[in-house]
Amino acid sequence: MATRNVTIKDIAKEAKVSAVTVSMVLNNKPNISQATRDTVQAIAKKLNYRPNLVAKSLLSDKTLTLGVVTSNFYAINYASVWQGIESAASQNGYSVIFSSSDEQPEKEKNAIEILIQKRVDGILLVAPMCTSKKDLQLLDSFGIPYVMLLRRDPNNPTDACLNNNIKGGYEILDYLIETGSKKLFFLTFETSVLSGKERMVGYNQALQKHGLALDDFEIVRAYASIESGHAAMKDILENGLDADTIVCGCDLLAVGALEALRERSIKVPEEVRVVGYDDIELSAYISTPLTTVKQPFIEIGKTGVNILLERINTPQMPIKQIILDGKLITRKST
Repeated sequence: MATRNVTIKDIAKEAKVSAVTVSMVLNNKPNISQATRDTVQAIAKKLNYRPNLVAKSLLSDKTLTLGVVTSNFYAINYASVWQGIESAASQNGYSVIFSSSDEQPEKEKNAIEILIQKRVDGILLVAPMCTSKKDLQLLDSFGIPYVMLLRRDPNNPTDACLNNNIKGGYEILDYLIETGSKKLFFLTFETSVLSGKERMVGYNQALQKHGLALDDFEIVRAYASIESGHAAMKDILENGLDADTIVCGCDLLAVGALEALRERSIKVPEEVRVVGYDDIELSAYISTPLTTVKQPFIEIGKTGVNILLERINTPQMPIKQIILDGKLITRKST
């Protein structure tokens, strides 16, 4: 048999005080004697009182809940972003509802609408698919604050926290050339992924510093996954690889590429060097630990929450975009 929820009136009756007094104690209001405060808190604990969060949210017009829509639940490089989000939200008294779009724009829009129906106070979009001007107009029409993480359209400003992909791309290419790479081969994202484009800009800046250009080298594009990296690298090897270094747009592609090289008994780094980007946890523990650029994923998640809470509390503040630098991590693969 279900038990009745304990109410403020139940506590007031046992404590022999008014319901208003109990409410003031439970909400940590001033002007209540310590003796009364101790009595009310003890009785609330004894009766296992739990506040009615729905009623509370209706009164305050806040649910203290944030929604998160991520483009891919299975992308291991996003797990640390979620960790940062949850940590910062919890520290500020918020809970989090996570959902995924499976990299489908319409599903992303539906996920946002469902979160709005759940009355979340704001939404964080992790590597969103919908970043165009038309998409932002739709998001704005919902009337709820949102922040984009890892990905945004630079032509359509909005609150965001991002990795400095251009700087990261520059640093890893400059390192490779300075340490002897001459024949480069690029295995990177599809052209539609902004982070891949930005990393290519950084690569080109480093090449230009050394009197080279991207047009001097072959570029193959693939989906950002281990499987895709493996398949692409197998095709490249079957057609003949004339390179001393394979520059992969992300660690997932690089891990797949390394496995294809291992299957052909091509030694890394003795015969060919391989680099990635992201520094997912797997990168340090594979048989040939991967040189990469470490994205500050946890910090991106935390910063995104902080921006969102600022926007919730100060709706008229100027658009805020924070770009965080990564860090070059050199390992055995180079």
